[in-house]
Amino acid sequence: MGVQKFKRTVVAPAFSPQGATSVKYGGTGQDLSATGGTSQVLKQNASHVVSVGQLAFTDISGSVALAQLDPVLETYVTGTLTAAQIITLNSVPVQLVASPGSGKVIIPGKLVFEMIPSGTAFQTGGTVSVYAHSGSAIYSGAIPASVVNASGTTKSVTSISAKTETNGFTEAANTGYDLKASADFTVGTGTAAYWFSYKTITLA
Repeated sequence: MGVQKFKRTVVAPAFSPQGATSVKYGGTGQDLSATGGTSQVLKQNASHVVSVGQLAFTDISGSVALAQLDPVLETYVTGTLTAAQIITLNSVPVQLVASPGSGKVIIPGKLVFEMIPSGTAFQTGGTVSVYAHSGSAIYSGAIPASVVNASGTTKSVTSISAKTETNGFTEAANTGYDLKASADFTVGTGTAAYWFSYKTITLA
């Protein structure tokens, strides 16, 4: 029996030393010798055309983790309170921001509090504010208990800003903050939402 020989034909990619390799074979299909620069990237649209340009915010999908942001930039935390959490807001405060660590200080910004009544009003209780983990309130003002104890179903939004002092306010290093009432409430079926803004700085 004789030895059979096979012949295989290899087709080379469409590449020209003087031209651009097609997108089909991993190239750009464009002459990019005059493009590029700071913040410039390669982009390909839905029609497979490759170009060079700066990404717009709308070109980026996904989310960013809080730890990836510049801590000196103001950021905020948000959350909701159940009726049970509102009732025990003095005895069981809700943590807003954890202690940032040694050598760091959290600079409080504004607290925005949305009350969402739901038929049965809360009773008694106290003012609502932001407290340092050391136990002291950080704002000159506070959200009145009457805001939380409102009857009916009409929502309300109340905000308070950072405390100011004639001779300045001493910020506590490595201290977190809680949302807390000066006294617990009773009964009630409403809920609430909050937004708390702040900055984190590293001490010299």
